[in-house]
Amino acid sequence: MKKILSLFVAFILCVSIITNAYATNAAHNIDGAVTSPATPVTSEVISESNYNPIGELTEDELKALEDSLLHGCNSCIANRHFSLIPHSHEITAITSTYVGQRDRGVVAQSVSRVPTTSQLIYERSRSVSNHWGASISFEKSVVTAEVGYNCEYSTTETASYVLDIPPLKLGSITLYDMYDVALFNCKTTWVYDTIPITYQYEYGTGWAEQWTHFGFGASIW
Repeated sequence: MKKILSLFVAFILCVSIITNAYATNAAHNIDGAVTSPATPVTSEVISESNYNPIGELTEDELKALEDSLLHGCNSCIANRHFSLIPHSHEITAITSTYVGQRDRGVVAQSVSRVPTTSQLIYERSRSVSNHWGASISFEKSVVTAEVGYNCEYSTTETASYVLDIPPLKLGSITLYDMYDVALFNCKTTWVYDTIPITYQYEYGTGWAEQWTHFGFGASIW
């Protein structure tokens, strides 16, 4: 019986290590290719009072964490992902919001000059998705709930654009993904079963971006 119990505990520890290693990935996204938020087009810094951030854990929240550790209860703060150590995640402040863009490059270009006015037409279905990242162990579901961006969103949209090209000119069309981007401060609180109970805080920063529409640029020469 002791041998079976030891093997079970070892299995739980392995699952915890693998799961937390995944959770600490510095940048999380749908397509696996994004490692930083979209480049800002315009930037607006908002104050904490305007956003009404969550702030530090209250005494009631700390008590709920203690109760969860000692007794367990339905109303206690839930663990956001599997771990042997009870903990919670929170976004403490939104530090900046802006409209950002990701350049997809030239998607269409005319190849010859003609003596009359011509049109360059681009239309194609493109995969679009939302992304997020954090510098510490953090949960995608918390970002979705507290920032309001659905970080799991991924779909296909149609991008289309028509460029009128004057006689004897060449033209090209550039495609952009446009995002609403939020930068934030975040915190993970770990609760340890000591006497008295002790807390360890992990502070970091993160970002989340929500795709809004396709943007286009055009060049004529």
